[in-house]
Formats: sequence, structure tokens, C-alpha cells
Amino acid sequence: MHGLFHDIARHYLTLSPVTKKTTDIPGLGLKLNEAHAYLLNRYQSQTQKKGLWHTLRDDVYIHSHLTWHMEKAGRIEDIHALISEENENGLNGWYEALESLGQNAVFIEDVSRAWNLSEKESENQIEQGRKSSFIGLEIRYALIYTSINSLSANIPVNLLVAFLETKKWTEAKAFIYAQKEPKPYERTIKLISIYQKTKDESIKKELMERALDVASKIEDEHLCLRALSAIVSHLNGPKKDELIEKALDIASKIEDDDAVARTLSVIVRNVDGPKKDKLMEKVLDVASKIEKDYKRVQELSAIVPRLDGQRKEKVMEKAFDLASKIEDDYYRMQALSAIVRNIDGAKKDELMEKIIDVASKIENEHWCVSALSAIVPHINEQKKEKLIEKVLDVASNIEDDYIRVQAFSDIVPNIDGPKKEEVMEKTLDIASKIEGDEKRANALSVFIQIVGGPKKEEVIEKTLDVASKIKDDLRGKKHFQI
Repeated sequence: MHGLFHDIARHYLTLSPVTKKTTDIPGLGLKLNEAHAYLLNRYQSQTQKKGLWHTLRDDVYIHSHLTWHMEKAGRIEDIHALISEENENGLNGWYEALESLGQNAVFIEDVSRAWNLSEKESENQIEQGRKSSFIGLEIRYALIYTSINSLSANIPVNLLVAFLETKKWTEAKAFIYAQKEPKPYERTIKLISIYQKTKDESIKKELMERALDVASKIEDEHLCLRALSAIVSHLNGPKKDELIEKALDIASKIEDDDAVARTLSVIVRNVDGPKKDKLMEKVLDVASKIEKDYKRVQELSAIVPRLDGQRKEKVMEKAFDLASKIEDDYYRMQALSAIVRNIDGAKKDELMEKIIDVASKIENEHWCVSALSAIVPHINEQKKEKLIEKVLDVASNIEDDYIRVQAFSDIVPNIDGPKKEEVMEKTLDIASKIEGDEKRANALSVFIQIVGGPKKEEVIEKTLDVASKIKDDLRGKKHFQI
């Protein structure tokens, strides 16, 4: 619409004032450069301080088009003068005026225009065998441009969001600064962070388009995956499916299990719509290729709730089979703990029995307790009491008092009633008698995390008393961070 009005205005500005018919609308008969100059003169007459453009009142149009009109009018020197204007505080007047309107991008465009015009003038002078008189301006504009980019890059994403939340910056201004971030991954994160805080739908749309464009061009595959994962939950429909497929394609080609696992954990939560089955097949395929067994089990387990029927049971059984063959006690515990959180369906009880059997055979007593404790909240009430007794029995046989406190702390949150009080008293007693101030303080700190009510105050007092006796200041201080 703006283009249409512009074309009509240009037509009547240059149209002859002499008409052939009485019904014709006469024009002004101006040349285009004269029309631009006429407009500029009218605006300049409205400046609050004679001739100083930065004192011009905002009319929503002229600030973002001023240097364009100057160029078209052939008033190139006016552009250089504009960017050199100072306000009463000695600051760049034009920059300050545009910043107050949230039009920082316009200043960057104006500097670029002035820079390009200076380069052209330099080239013309050199071609004519003369020395360039515009080198100084070119350097100045290069420094201004670099400074703006440097400032944008130095604003961390949290500060950018804080500026928005406190309304110190407009959404448009934050958008402009985010786009000037030179690193593609950081730029994507800044754009998405602004997107989450923005209410204006037109700005949200542009933010998302820019974020997608930047993220898709990130060369580092790990960073690209992280950027795409940050975007995916904010998309819907075909674009979401397309982004998920791209992320899965990248994930299938890299060997970093942690990066793949992080990506899958985000993607699994966002797979829906008509392409769900197809995408879940790809997710399963990528998860199945993770090299570390315990990581593979964790990802397969996380996928299970998103599956249906026989495929769910098949994946769950595959995850259990992998977990049961893991040799390292700690990783087997981690894998089994991941599985129990996601078991349901007809075969739940049968699979739970198998998991309890495998967990019970973990040789390291601490990890055995941790694995069995993770199972407790997920089995039926009839079997729960028996399993709790088993866990307590294993924990009681741990010789190292500090590790025994950790083991009891794992099971306490899953016990209720008098039994819980009994176990807590026992754990506190063990922790209090541990030799060595630092080790005793560590044990009490672990216990604090699972105790509540008046008992917590008692444990905190004990921990502070022990910590205060530790001679090494640095080691003692960490126990005060309760």
C-alpha cells in the first residue's frame, strides 16, 4: 500500500501543471530531485533547533526515510552532517533521536548509506587521478558500524530479556540488537528469548522467521542441534515437522551421545500431528544408534510414553534387555531408574519383577539401594512394603557410614508413617557419629535435603556446628550453603 501511494505521489509531483482536459488533475511539474529537496526544506523548517535534524518531531515517517530523501535530492553532504550532529549533551544527536524512537536499525542503515556514498566518491576521485578526500569519513563510518555490532554482541541474553521485562527497551529495539549478534547460535537464542516475551504477533512472526533462518545455517552440528531444539517447541504444523526431521537428520550423523540425547529429549516432547508415527520411527532409529548403553536405555525409556500398543511394549522390553546387560553398576542403576519411570500397560507387573531382580544383583550396595529406591514409587502397594524392607536391609549392610547415610537418604522419601521416623532417626544417628568433621558435615548436608519440620532445624544446627569447626575456611564455608 505504501508503494502504491508513493507511485501516485511521484506521478503527480512530476506531472505537468498544464492539462489538456478540464477533467485532468494538474501536477506540480517538478523534477524528482527538486521534489525531494522541497520536502526536505519543509521538514527542516519544523526542527525545534534551527537546521538540526535530530530535534525534528516524530511523525512516524521522516526519521526512517530522511537519508533516502537526502540522497535522492542530491544533498549528500547533508547526510554526512546529519550523522555528525551533536545534541546538547555532546552525544550523537541523530543516534540518540532514533534510539528514543526504538529505531536503532535506521541509524545503522543511515551509516551504511553514508559509508557507501563515501566509498563511491573516493572511487571517483581516484579514477580522476586525485587523492581521496573521503578516506576519513569511510574510517569513521567503519568505526561506528563496528562499535554498534560490538555493543550488540556484548549484551547477554539475560540482560536483553531483563530490558524487555522492565520495559526499558521496546520489543523492536531488542529485536534490532539481537540481530546484530555476530555468532549465529547466540543470535538464535537471543531471538527465541525475545520471541517468548513478545506479545506483538507481527514481531513474533518475524522473530521466528529470522531465528529459523539463522539456526538452519549454523555450520557447527552440535550448536545447530541446540538451536533447533530451542526453537521446536514454539512451532506448529508443517514447519515444526520439517524442523524435527532436520534435527533428526543431523543427530543421526554425529557421534556425540550427550548431544543426541539432549536433542531427542526435546523432540520427543514435541512430536505430534499427522506425521507423529513417521517421526517417532525416526526418533527410535536415532536413539537405537546411541553407542553408550545406559544413554540408549534412557532415551528409549523417555520415548515409551509417546508410543502406543505393541510398539510401546517392544521398545520397553528392548530397553530392559539393554539395561540388564550393562556391566558398570552405576550406569545399570541409572538405566533401570529411567525405565521404571515410564512403565505401564498390561506387562507392567511382569517387567517390574524382572527389573527388581536385576537391580537386586547390583554388587555395589549403594547403587543397588538407589536402583531399588527408584522402583518403590512405581510398584503396587502389596509389594511395596516388602521391597522397602529389602532396600533397608541392603543399606544397613553398607560398611562405610557416609555411603550408608546416602543410601538411607535415597529411600527415606519413599517411606511413610512411623517407619519413616525410625529410619530418619537411624540415619541422623549414623551421620552424627561419622569421624572427621568434613565428612560428618557432608553426611549431615545430604540428610538435610530429605528431612522436614522441626527435625530439619535440628540437623541444620548440627551441620553448622560441625562446619564451623573445620579449619580450612574454603571447605568449611561450602557447608553453610544449605
